[in-house]
Amino acid sequence: MLRPENLWPGAIVQKEMRVQGRRYFTYLTRGVTAFLLAFITAMVFLAMVGWTVGTSVSTNGAAMRLQELQGLAPAVSITVFLVQLIGMSLAGPILLGPSLCDEKRAGTLSALLTTPLTAWQIVMGKMVSAFSQLTILALIPLPLVLAVRVFGGVPVEFVFAGLAVSFAMAFLGASLAVFFSTGAKRGLTASMLAMMAAIALNAAPALLMGKLISMGMKMPFSVAFALSSPATAFMLIVDLVGGGPGVPFAVRTIWIANALTNAGVGAIVLMFATARVRALLRREGEGATTPKEKATSKAGGTKREESREVGGQPMMWRELRQKMFRRTFWMVFALLIAACFLVIANWNESDTRSATMMTTVLGSILTLLLSTAGSAGSVNGEREARTWEVLLTTGLSPRQIVMGKFVGSVKRQLFVPLVVLVQQIYSVLSGDLNPVGVLMHWVILMPSVAFLSATGIWLSMRFRRPTTAAVFNLVLAMGMWGALPAMAGVSMMLFERVRLDGVGDTIMRGVLAINPTFMAGTNIDGFSSPQSWMAAGHHFNLGPGGSFGVVVWVAVAGLVTGGGYVLATAGVLAGIVARFNRLSGRAA
Repeated sequence: MLRPENLWPGAIVQKEMRVQGRRYFTYLTRGVTAFLLAFITAMVFLAMVGWTVGTSVSTNGAAMRLQELQGLAPAVSITVFLVQLIGMSLAGPILLGPSLCDEKRAGTLSALLTTPLTAWQIVMGKMVSAFSQLTILALIPLPLVLAVRVFGGVPVEFVFAGLAVSFAMAFLGASLAVFFSTGAKRGLTASMLAMMAAIALNAAPALLMGKLISMGMKMPFSVAFALSSPATAFMLIVDLVGGGPGVPFAVRTIWIANALTNAGVGAIVLMFATARVRALLRREGEGATTPKEKATSKAGGTKREESREVGGQPMMWRELRQKMFRRTFWMVFALLIAACFLVIANWNESDTRSATMMTTVLGSILTLLLSTAGSAGSVNGEREARTWEVLLTTGLSPRQIVMGKFVGSVKRQLFVPLVVLVQQIYSVLSGDLNPVGVLMHWVILMPSVAFLSATGIWLSMRFRRPTTAAVFNLVLAMGMWGALPAMAGVSMMLFERVRLDGVGDTIMRGVLAINPTFMAGTNIDGFSSPQSWMAAGHHFNLGPGGSFGVVVWVAVAGLVTGGGYVLATAGVLAGIVARFNRLSGRAA
């Protein structure tokens, strides 16, 4: 077992590297990453240094300009760190989700039985080949981040701490993706399960530890931060910009513990994945597929006895009959996780406002994340099941097919919003939330979900690989709700240089108004009074002033942006219908 040829998965790595190295998308991704990095750095540089106009040249001395330059390195480092952490956390599950699903779908899994490769070599081969691409993307910003340190303000430890936390999180997500890929039928399903599992492992333990510490349990407060990568990132950023705990060894302990924890959990998951691959290869070699086919046939016979009153919209009928969870086990598991989260969030709380705010914000992020990936496999799932060509031979019009897929995609994203709704109703019954806030939450969130579902369907028809469609849909969402606020923040600093502060504030408000996560938090903050429409915490206050102004701003901005997303969704769906024959390959 300890021989080098048994430890190093050479054949799988060579095959995967040769395939990925010949893809146009690989080099396009690297080029776009470098271009965006240079663009962001240039914008931050202009914002931090500024173009002086009028008499500002004479008022700003050399010492002031030097102090401005010292803020450049922290701004660039924090931006790169956050983008890297989010991107690598999502890239790991997306790249490794189809690893074994594609082998099973293509029928090449049985061919691996004819090779001397072990299950460990197969799993590690998939992992090493994917991580080589992630490593290249992660190291592209490294020379720039190290170069801007010449302006001061950023220690080397912060740079490598960010890399360690990002790599550990990506390794955890990739290990979970390989584990779920052994049992899932579709690669996108494995990727989504891995994302949810990674989020749960980084949220539930930290939340539980924080709750126990708040109840008086004697435990170092850093334990709760070390169990969560987002919390660790927050501690690193706070310690860098100032106002942190003041003890550098505590922050160092937190990020080292977080990296080791995620890497250790990922290694354990990888061992379980290896065991499942070994069992899967054994069943494949024994040809143990007949019982499953018989069970499927029997189940199909039972379903044929049910009513099949289809009506005039057969595609809509089929999509609405699809279950939110394919297996009862996953439905029960998801309900248990949601119940545990709600119990922990509301445990030993005097009121429900903080739990409702946390549940709403996290639920909105998770809903949008699942919408980007879930809708991207709507058409590709038909292609993988070899039912897409059969569907095109029917008399269904393009509008019927597209609208059926759209409604089914939106329906599959309702689980997390329903969990958030349970928490919000509990808060309303407790007298801590105005019922209008619950209604406004759905007005704010669901148009964004519908928009991502429509773009996911278009990308699913445009690209044959579901992971490629999911990546582009995710980039679209991150560009609108992540990159635009960052650029708006830079523009605010630029407008301050030319004494146009009001213009920068207006741009920032407009950009944040289209961000459903920010608007969901602002909405709960504005309606968190039981008797009147008054903001309680002002955590998200962007109104023109006063508590009532927050509510007015939320209502107007929510309705306007919600209507805008509805119109954009209708436009995307109309474009798909108009170009359906060309996108689908239908002759007439």
